[in-house]
Formats: sequence, structure tokens, C-alpha cells
Amino acid sequence: MMQWVITVVLALTACATVEPPPPAGVHDTDALLAMLDERGDELETLTADVTLTRIDMLSGLETTRSGKLYLDERGDTALFRVSLGDKVEEGNTFPGTATDFILRGNVLEERDHGAKRIIYRKLAEEGETVDLFALGTGPLPLPIGQDPVEVKKVFTIADVADPAEGPEGLPTLALEPKPEQELSKRFVAVELWIDPALKMPRQVIVVGVDDIQTLVLDNVVINQDIAGENFNIEAPDQAEWEIRDE
Repeated sequence: MMQWVITVVLALTACATVEPPPPAGVHDTDALLAMLDERGDELETLTADVTLTRIDMLSGLETTRSGKLYLDERGDTALFRVSLGDKVEEGNTFPGTATDFILRGNVLEERDHGAKRIIYRKLAEEGETVDLFALGTGPLPLPIGQDPVEVKKVFTIADVADPAEGPEGLPTLALEPKPEQELSKRFVAVELWIDPALKMPRQVIVVGVDDIQTLVLDNVVINQDIAGENFNIEAPDQAEWEIRDE
């Protein structure tokens, strides 16, 4: 009798469905948020090739710009520049439409070479720290160095709609602004494909109210020396450029 009971128990055990344990380490939501926060804390310099694509929700028009990102936080004042080349719309390149974003103290300069227009945006008061990686602040949607506790106050953590839209094999994370948050008026979701080796996103898709933006980073180099000349740009001829503050 005892042998029969043991046999039945073993058979039932073999047939039972055992759920696999949840992925550990970098695939855990809290670990991913901590990883992005650590990257910001540990970051001294950063260079990367960037591609920024925007799809207008109303017209469906797709615009792509490619360029370079430079960041140097080793000094008393952070140096930051994003240079985006001529825009490409539906396969057509428009020469002379490059754009530069340059941080000067607490002011971000946007220089539109095609329109010959410069806009200065004050990002913080004198003496305050500028966080270019806070969503909605800088020119690129690259949320690193953000306190996970604060992130969870503003966003609901969700799954990426389609992981296949980004680099294969990378853990993903989606952030959806909570309805009561100001960001919900501008963004629907921010989807991240995170490279554990770099501790930062390799692709970010921002689903906005009016558009969808996709940022892709390649050839990322972290905490290596950067030549100061990468942050230099000629002073504009004020007679030829429209210059305004916002």
C-alpha cells in the first residue's frame, strides 16, 4: 500500500506545472531603475552617435536626424552638446538644416542652422543644478541619474508594448506618467531598452500626445577623455540670425 501511495505522489509531482522563478538581476524592475540611477551618479564623460526619429501623429510624416552627443561633467560646470545633422523626411535630405543644442551654465542654446534661429532657454535659476536627463528638460529623452523613488512617484511602471521594436536581448522597461502628473499632458509612455553593460538605455521610444520619438545610441563611450573643442561653436552673426529667449 505504501509503495502505491509513493508512486501516485511521484506521478502527481511529475505532472504538476511549476512556474519558473522571475528573472533575476538586471531584468528586475527595481534593479533596472537602480542601474539607470547609478549610471548618472558615476558618469563623468559621455560620447555617442545618436539617431533621433520623430513621427507626427496627425500627418504621419517621419523625420530623422543623426549626429553626436558630447558630455563632460568633470569640471565645475558641465559641458554638453548635441549636434544633429540635416533632417531627412521620407527619404529626402534637406541640406543646411542641422541643429545644435549647447548648454551654457543654466541656459540651453538651440541653434537651428536652416532657419538661422537661436533660442535660449533658461533651465534653472542661478546656483541651481541643471538636470538635462530629467524627462522633458533636455533635448534628448535619456532618463539616467533619476532617483527610483522619485521615478515611481511620477510614473507607473509597465511593460514595453513591443520588445521586438528595439535591440534584441536587452531588458526593457516602460514608464507611464500618472494622470495627476504634469508630464501626462505631454507624454503617454516612455519605453526603454537598457544595456546592462553600459547601465544606460540603447534605445528610447517616447510616445507623446502629438508625436512618437525614437532615440537610438550607438558607439557609446563612457568616462574617457573628451577634447574641449567638441563643445566649441562659432559665435553667430547677429545681423543674420534671429535670436530670442524663451
